[in-house]
Amino acid sequence: MATYSMSNLFGLSRFKHKAAHKDTTTAADFSHLSARADDSGHYTTEPAQEPATDLITEQDEQPAALKKHSRGHNVAVSEEAQNSPVLAVKLLRETDLSSKKIKARLQDEPEALSKFTSKYMEEHDPSWEFLDDEEKAFKAMTFAVNNGDANGYNQARHHAVNALKKMEEPMTEAEIQAMIEKTRQAMNESDPNTPDNITARKKADKEYQDVVAKAGEKLKATYAKTGITQPNYSNR
Repeated sequence: MATYSMSNLFGLSRFKHKAAHKDTTTAADFSHLSARADDSGHYTTEPAQEPATDLITEQDEQPAALKKHSRGHNVAVSEEAQNSPVLAVKLLRETDLSSKKIKARLQDEPEALSKFTSKYMEEHDPSWEFLDDEEKAFKAMTFAVNNGDANGYNQARHHAVNALKKMEEPMTEAEIQAMIEKTRQAMNESDPNTPDNITARKKADKEYQDVVAKAGEKLKATYAKTGITQPNYSNR
């Protein structure tokens, strides 16, 4: 999905290339103030207007919309990564596993600890070397709660979450279209007079009239075959 800065939105980026046309070799260049003749023959000190092609640059420089997300994004936005951010970052950086396999490991394996937390706990807890990974994760969390996060457990999680956020990407074209469709359906459900609902009613009315007209023709033909004139129900 194409993203735009504030300068993009207000059209300021069109003028990025104008500086390239100016001579920057002289510190104080006042040649742009010298008199010149305009198209009408009058002299003016106004700078010449940039060619239109120099102002139209944004159209060609827009980034192409994403076709699909990277493994980093798929892991970063997952619930599994939010529950175990340190391990998520570690697996993304140290392995070539697919996002699917990484999320499976995040769901099955104990939470990982940062190097700082592991070293701190090793130096301050005599039982540390005898604990398994799950016990270490629980004890590090408990220690952080009771000791003002002296072991950096919560800080490590915070920084890991921020690292994951940097991996998030803009929506793909498919996601944009899905969001638009979801919004459209929600509007149709809440407002009977949306263009979609009005069109649907008109279509239903037309289909009903067509059915009635065809039924009338069939009834008329059946009466004619039996030698009886069809009654005029409209006069009753």
